[in-house]
Amino acid sequence: VIVEDMKDLDYKDKFIGIWACASLLHLTEDEVLETIKRCHRALKKDGVLYVSFKYGEKNYEKDGRSFTCFTRDKILNLIESLDFYYKATFETGDVRPGRENEKWLNVILKKG
Repeated sequence: VIVEDMKDLDYKDKFIGIWACASLLHLTEDEVLETIKRCHRALKKDGVLYVSFKYGEKNYEKDGRSFTCFTRDKILNLIESLDFYYKATFETGDVRPGRENEKWLNVILKKG
């Protein structure tokens, strides 16, 4: 396990999987794309990337934090130029008390 700033990820063909659960959502869309590019470089061939975001079309700020939201189409459009195979997206509900109406978009991609 390596813990570091995701924007500084600088590996090449090193990992078979990267798990980025509810972390990239605090970056801007441009930073999300750049970080996913870095993840792509860091993955070995056929490596898998998991990312999750708040589900929605509009980005927002709450309590001084930025949230970048995605729908299936929005994330696939963002990464269309990358050599990833789309494996799956699925929505899940937030399990924390008081947030039952919040939805998450989960994305699984495979490096070509």
